[in-house]
Amino acid sequence: MMNKIPLRQELLQRRLTLPAAERAQAELALGEWLRTWFAGAGAQLQCIGAYWPIRGEPNLRPLWSALSATRTLALPVSGARQPLRFLRWTPDQPMERDNYGITVPQGSPAVHPDCLLMPSLGFDRQGYRLGYGAGFYDRTLAYWAQEGLPRPVLIGVSFACGIIDAPFHQPHDVPMDWCVTERGMHAVEP
Repeated sequence: MMNKIPLRQELLQRRLTLPAAERAQAELALGEWLRTWFAGAGAQLQCIGAYWPIRGEPNLRPLWSALSATRTLALPVSGARQPLRFLRWTPDQPMERDNYGITVPQGSPAVHPDCLLMPSLGFDRQGYRLGYGAGFYDRTLAYWAQEGLPRPVLIGVSFACGIIDAPFHQPHDVPMDWCVTERGMHAVEP
């Protein structure tokens, strides 16, 4: 089992040091892969849990704006040791910073997404996502399962520099249904 702390640091460093032109091209490609997927395989999904990019995460806000014309978009709000809440977002939505300094919708109703776009430092070839280690998404998915809420389609979003060759997941980890980088979108085999 590989040590996740140095791996997280390495993946974050890779992401933060992507040259600006390469990052811009990768973000355009990621947006196109997801746009195509939502027009096809994901056409029935109506409420998408997205994210506001921090710490060098892929900035897909133009895609969020485009999708919001025909679907409900929601952004996560975190609380210490609590499951995430997803608040409805529109491009003209007033925004504010939460306790963690993350930009979130101001005064929006909570919604339950049927799809989660989960920013990732990386993921392995089995579709397990590596995040920052705080467990927000794990805690949220476990809470929703406990409450009998429908499990959303899980899509891990990362730059290709975050692909991890060696498995790292633990028994409580939940694999993604799909993983997307600028190189393509791939269904995770169960």
